Amino acid sequence: MNKKKNSNLVFEAISHPIRIKIVELLAEKGEMGFSELKEELGISTGSIYHHLSMLSDFIVQNEKRKYVLNQDGKRLYRLIKENKFQVSNENKSKLTKIKNMFTGALFPVFLSSHSRITFFMGSLIAILNVLGLYNNELNYKLLFLIDVRITTLTDVLLNFIINWIIIYIILEITSLIFLKTKGNELSLFFMIPISLFPLLFFIYLWGFISSFNQNFTRFVFVLFQAWSFLQIIRAMQIMKNLSLQQALISALVLYFASVVAFLAF
Repeated sequence: MNKKKNSNLVFEAISHPIRIKIVELLAEKGEMGFSELKEELGISTGSIYHHLSMLSDFIVQNEKRKYVLNQDGKRLYRLIKENKFQVSNENKSKLTKIKNMFTGALFPVFLSSHSRITFFMGSLIAILNVLGLYNNELNYKLLFLIDVRITTLTDVLLNFIINWIIIYIILEITSLIFLKTKGNELSLFFMIPISLFPLLFFIYLWGFISSFNQNFTRFVFVLFQAWSFLQIIRAMQIMKNLSLQQALISALVLYFASVVAFLAF
């Protein structure tokens, strides 16, 4: 492992207090099972899986399926105790936050351990979506938007709910059947409108953007759609404890279904 890569891994590992706590717990107790970590940390299953994934270069499972620090993990613990690695690199911290916002890490990481906030945010963004769609005479076709011209608020609400449920079913089926993972079903359900938050921006900008050239409007839409796509991938990673490749498969199935639904319209 080269020095630059090692430095980046260490920074990512100790840039969150939960990850520091996990390293300290394993260093002090030697080994811990998943349920022990969950009880000690008091956070959700999805959040623990996420933090363990971020520490994968420093933690391994032994023959009893318990988590232990490897040699790099023990060195990381010593660095934490000796305060030799400065986490408060302000410029890097800002860049990391910006990167996390655009790659979809901002909402799921926080919301995975705050279920009530997830339900509230999901419901609120769903309401804002319905109002925005109604005011701009738009409707969802999974991850696409269509111009419907004349519609009622009831129709828009019904279409949004159906669209929401279909997206959830596609993600849940791919996760359960193809990827053999389950859990956090309700949290994932409410994460869907949150993941579509970038498209909500586009909906509220529609009145302004639609006055421009059609090609420009499509280009802007693709950018916001791609941003939502990244949010969905991150949500699947954290809520379903999937690898990036597995979450990408699930999201691609959803996107393919979206293209079919859009073309059928």
